[in-house]
Amino acid sequence: MKLSNITIVALRLFAIYRAGNAVIGILALLGNLHYIGESFGTLGFLGYLILAPVMDGLFAWLAWRFAEPISRRVVGSTDPNVEFQHITAENLYTAAALCMGLYFSLSRFPDLLLWIYYIVADKTGHPIIPQQGGVKLYQISFNALLVVAGVALVFMASTIGKRLAETGSLWGKPKGGSADGSSERR
Repeated sequence: MKLSNITIVALRLFAIYRAGNAVIGILALLGNLHYIGESFGTLGFLGYLILAPVMDGLFAWLAWRFAEPISRRVVGSTDPNVEFQHITAENLYTAAALCMGLYFSLSRFPDLLLWIYYIVADKTGHPIIPQQGGVKLYQISFNALLVVAGVALVFMASTIGKRLAETGSLWGKPKGGSADGSSERR
């Protein structure tokens, strides 16, 4: 199986995850609609509440629709064939880094865009969430760092996999043994 096919499957699994979040968000919103109307009574706030599930649905559709072009871009022109009878440590480390990177970047990107929306609305003077006295820098930086770390993991997955398979460490040879954990006798 080609590594690009594995990447497509991972992207589509994340698309299903985000679509599930969108459905849950919309159902929760519809279930609590009467409480929202009593508490806030504004259509602007209702638009804010529906923005998160709509963005989840949008990113689910984008991840599903563009899984193949994203996979070609991430894997590159080499696109190695991964035989499941002879999986190597490098294949496993590469797949793990790729999946972790996709998870971090895809799960936090909609939240990051939502917090950017809060900044724009806060700067224009529109009170989106009256109870929270403004936008919290922690939330923005937390989501931004996870997105950046996820994208870095995606594009460095093959390098990380190769390095971990060769040395057992990202920073060099481990002391007292080889990468497979056995020690060499002299």
